[in-house]
Amino acid sequence: MKSSFFSFTALIVFTLVGSLSGCGEAEAPSVATLETATDLGVRNARMPIEGLLTSGQVTEEQYDALAEGGYRHFISLRPESENGAGWEESYAQPGTFNRIPIAGAADLTRENVAALDRLLDEAGDDPAVLYCASSNRVGALLALRAYWMDGVPAEEAAELGRAAGMTRLEAPVLELLGLTEGSSR
Repeated sequence: MKSSFFSFTALIVFTLVGSLSGCGEAEAPSVATLETATDLGVRNARMPIEGLLTSGQVTEEQYDALAEGGYRHFISLRPESENGAGWEESYAQPGTFNRIPIAGAADLTRENVAALDRLLDEAGDDPAVLYCASSNRVGALLALRAYWMDGVPAEEAAELGRAAGMTRLEAPVLELLGLTEGSSR
């Protein structure tokens, strides 16, 4: 009898401590998944790196739903002046949105790749969304980041870029990776 009383008391104490330990803390975010994005109709949604959703431009409704689904950081590679872009700065919660304007191949620089690397490092293990109009620029920058910042072999970096959505920028990226004749690393 004594043993069951102590067991019952211990159960109550552990339950109370467990429930009180979360007081004042934010609720844990739900698990952000690729399925969340595809269910929302996010254009070219992919997850080439765990926790990093790559895609085309998201809408305000998709942005909200992705944030509610657990995504904590949003990075746009579209210049503000590009049609359909530029609304995010005034729309997003402070500290959740950043922009690196990539207009085309001329912007595939070490400086821009380093900026992306810093933002992804700041995001840490938090789920993030990296997007442009179609995911082409996303794939290009991720390939260059893998190669220049992480030391991934050029061929693997190119594959990552393709998996993230790189299409029209593949030729200049392959040149920067040293995978074409006359290219410079």
